[in-house]
Amino acid sequence: MKKLLGLALVMALFVPANAQILDNVETYGEIEILGVNHTNYSYGLSNSDYRNTQVRVIYGLGFDLLDDVRANITFLNEDKYWGEAVPADGNNTVQKTDSINGYLDSIQVAEANIAMEDVFWSWSAKLGRQFYGDEHSFVIYYGPTHGAEMGNNARPTTFLDAAVFNYEGMNTMANILYGKTTESSFVNDTGGDISFLGIEGQYMPTEEWTFKAHVYDRRTNSQTGPYADTSTNAKHIGIYGIMAAYEGNNWMIDAEYNKNYGGKAIFTNDFKADMFDFNAAYTWEASSSVWTPRLEYLDIDGGTVTSHEAKKFITFNSQGIRRGMIFGNSILAPTAQFEMWNFGLDAKFDKAEDFRFGLDYFTFADNNVATNEDIGTEWDLMAYYDYSENITFNAGAARMSWKSSNASVSATDNQDANKLQAGVNIRW
Repeated sequence: MKKLLGLALVMALFVPANAQILDNVETYGEIEILGVNHTNYSYGLSNSDYRNTQVRVIYGLGFDLLDDVRANITFLNEDKYWGEAVPADGNNTVQKTDSINGYLDSIQVAEANIAMEDVFWSWSAKLGRQFYGDEHSFVIYYGPTHGAEMGNNARPTTFLDAAVFNYEGMNTMANILYGKTTESSFVNDTGGDISFLGIEGQYMPTEEWTFKAHVYDRRTNSQTGPYADTSTNAKHIGIYGIMAAYEGNNWMIDAEYNKNYGGKAIFTNDFKADMFDFNAAYTWEASSSVWTPRLEYLDIDGGTVTSHEAKKFITFNSQGIRRGMIFGNSILAPTAQFEMWNFGLDAKFDKAEDFRFGLDYFTFADNNVATNEDIGTEWDLMAYYDYSENITFNAGAARMSWKSSNASVSATDNQDANKLQAGVNIRW
């Protein structure tokens, strides 16, 4: 709990001793601990094994700055491992210890924003550094991961400096975003600057049906990298898409289509990658148990690749598209022609009402016309224990079988990859 000590010191420095200065104070946050044991991690190579336990602490404070303005600040401590060694120790045998200043230096300000309700009509606003989006989105997400490896060994928590405006009506919702992830120069648009502009809307004609549409544009002046176009300083890469969802009569069904664009101007069609995702689940209540079979189909088409086209679908989800405990948590990225099938089953039992179980089977394939390669298959088994409303333990096991025909897999060293993990998430 050394991380909590560091955060407590931060709060002591930032929060006035006289609590009455702050009105309507609320604290929020989470602690996530995750241990993993991975064997044959990289394409079944027998020497790619590792095991570690990671810790992440998020602690936030919200209070009324004025009658109609609320301030939020969130502190983050991650990239910490049990038994972490001192880098200067060549044998990695000396456990790392930090001074008070060392703990303070390791704590980041992940969110620092002000929120205002009813700025005009029914629009609210949040201005400043913030988490944004849905963790499982194909389109855009900035924030922490959950139930998967985090920190510098996988995908660290991200955040976005932005102005976000939200509208909520009787059966409609809308969202407008403008933000920046990189500002290299305050007076010139240099090559490293990256900004976002996004608009999305949602319409719910009935309680069962939901329809969504969105477009997000990323502008960069980079003259290098995979999206370079040296004929102009302005580069636009974006995603637009639609989604329809139905929830009723024990069914949950949704379908989503997204397409990339990019080039010298907004909606230039130099990037032709697109993706389609379909989900269906049915909940069946038996006499002493609840069963939910699930199906997901994901197809990514990179199109014909030219000098200005993306070789794979570009997502603004900073944590990537995750599917499978092994495949989804690896450094692997979907190819230009990627297809996935997922067959799953969730179960709950009356005699163990605090437990939930999930079984998943995945198939991954590279459907490039020239190669038509299977990447492999994966089995996942997860168990969750809800100790209380805010505390959940989890444990899981997974096996990934790599296809020896895949170009990245050695025909003589394509052993199954295995993974065990266990963790706990505490929320308040």
